[in-house]
Amino acid sequence: MHNHLPNRYAVLTSSDLSTAEGWSYETALDIEYAHTMAPGAKILLVISPTSGDDLFTDIEYVVAHHLANFISLSWASPEDAYYIPPVSYNLLYGYDEIFMQAAAEGIGVFAAAGDWGAFDLFVSPIEPSVWYPASDPWVTGVGGTTLYGNITNIMTGRVEYAWDWNSHYMWGSGGGYSFAFNETPGQEMIHIVYERTFVYEPDLGVYFYTVEHRGVPDIAADADPYTGVLLIINGELSPYIWGGTSLATPLSAGMTTTIQSYLYGTGIDYTIGDLAPNLYLLYYYHPSQFYAWGSAYQLVGSLVEYLVPCL
Repeated sequence: MHNHLPNRYAVLTSSDLSTAEGWSYETALDIEYAHTMAPGAKILLVISPTSGDDLFTDIEYVVAHHLANFISLSWASPEDAYYIPPVSYNLLYGYDEIFMQAAAEGIGVFAAAGDWGAFDLFVSPIEPSVWYPASDPWVTGVGGTTLYGNITNIMTGRVEYAWDWNSHYMWGSGGGYSFAFNETPGQEMIHIVYERTFVYEPDLGVYFYTVEHRGVPDIAADADPYTGVLLIINGELSPYIWGGTSLATPLSAGMTTTIQSYLYGTGIDYTIGDLAPNLYLLYYYHPSQFYAWGSAYQLVGSLVEYLVPCL
């Protein structure tokens, strides 16, 4: 593993130490489970001094120097926050150009769809919002599933379903429709389901028309903390089970990296790149190779289908 400091000034102070310590667990989760799925891959840990614009500066640095085939992002912010005065949603289109450049260079970006269902919990009362950058059309948005092993004396089977919103624990796979971006060509081609034609947006005071807007997530992997994973912290086994779309994202990026290596080796002439468009094409031509999930309940959970290849 290699560390990169694009901004050269990631310095911890007493005021941000607790935040950095919290992010350190996220970092360990990302690295350990990307490595689990792609044990032979070279992993770059790119460090940002803040959790704001510097994060996107770091992505731009990786893309400009073509430091990786795939980028895994386990952080996000609610898209509706960019519409709260002072309105700053144009920032999303600026960030979008970074991800567009990544896709053009054959770099696949995976981003966590969030763990708060279809909502932004930073505001009161809570309101619907997808999370960015998972909502960017040049990014593969990664949602979450609950995964169980059904073991009997005869056989071992897999039981998997969407990690649904739980209003008591405030957990569940992120999902919904983007305010800022139109549906991707792949989503248009397969006619994604719009379970909520209108969503009320309190900050704007309008009913948002969701049809033909970007649906999130594109894919999903294990994220439910109750069916999650173990983590090694400072050489010791953590006493907790870890989950969230922060787990699903490096799992997905790692799996794709391994498939990339199998298909194309370590060369750069051919790359999988942005995964979601490939999966939508495969689903369009070979739907029997996929199973798709929508909400388990009409009013909760994620709002759009995930496409999950039968592996």
